[in-house]
Amino acid sequence: MLGSFRLILALFVVNSHLFFPWYPGSYAVFSFYIISGYLMTLIMNKRYGFFRNGVKLFLLNRFLRIYPPYFVAVLFSLLLISFIPREFIDIFDSNLGFPDNVSSIIKNIVILGLGKNEPILLVPTAWSIHVELFYYIMIALFLGRSKKVAHIWLGLNVAYLFTLLIIEESSFYYRYATIPAASLPFCVGAYLFHYSDKISLLLRKITWQLGIKLSIGLYCIPFLLPPLFRDDYKWLNTTAIPFYLNVFTTAILIWYLMNTPKDKFTVFRKWDSWFGDLSYPVYLFHWHSGILVAYLFGFAKSSTTLLVFGGGLTLFLAVLEVKFLSNSLENMRNKIKASVKEKVFR
Repeated sequence: MLGSFRLILALFVVNSHLFFPWYPGSYAVFSFYIISGYLMTLIMNKRYGFFRNGVKLFLLNRFLRIYPPYFVAVLFSLLLISFIPREFIDIFDSNLGFPDNVSSIIKNIVILGLGKNEPILLVPTAWSIHVELFYYIMIALFLGRSKKVAHIWLGLNVAYLFTLLIIEESSFYYRYATIPAASLPFCVGAYLFHYSDKISLLLRKITWQLGIKLSIGLYCIPFLLPPLFRDDYKWLNTTAIPFYLNVFTTAILIWYLMNTPKDKFTVFRKWDSWFGDLSYPVYLFHWHSGILVAYLFGFAKSSTTLLVFGGGLTLFLAVLEVKFLSNSLENMRNKIKASVKEKVFR
């Protein structure tokens, strides 16, 4: 069920960029971080191990998952900015353009180092991929190792967040778009792994059917709260209580989705995996699709028609990417996974 949830999160982001700057788009990014924190901690502990060869194989597999689709998105960007007038592209994203120096070229190739405020982003969503890559590396090196590390990590996150919230001038940017800001959801994901057994004991009296309904209900609550609060109250605005409440409710929902009984939704599981595969290319390609469709057909920015047709093109391109690129690399990734035990513990 987690694959379907990931695609829904990606569509939240698409909606925020192509139709309406809807605050759950930022919620979705942190939800992705929690999922990554959980999954990366899980596979490092259960599959790769914290050995040199294990870390190398983990990072190689992550490279094959992240970079090939990203390079396709870069090529898409280069074609767009070569043939579509600059003033039209600026309506959608003024940062989408040709890198104008060596540093920018390198960062747009390797992704690492691309911040949200980067002057040039060949792929507008690459700043969050930069964050993901940073924590993939940190989890593989030491952050995912143990409960003790997770406790220290959480303490540092609480200190960072508390400091920002008491500083009057602190902006949402520093609680959302930076490496330190993303540390909290990744840490929550790691906690989900380390304390999965205790969570199971705590919730053992709640049936799975009731638990999934309650977790979905809880997940929806932060989406409903922002209109109730005034933005001039720093502690009670759309970027404070509802935003961090979403981290908590997302964690509960993810735990239930990851612990779906194997006899549930057996027919749907294959589709669920495929939906999850679509989430990354959807996240990568939606800006490009929106700009192209708007230019070709004259759709206005933030219009329903742009969302429908731009979103439709995004899903079509995502299907093509999964079918012809990601699937072709899957055998290579599976061989890496299969070689883990042999190479890591040799």
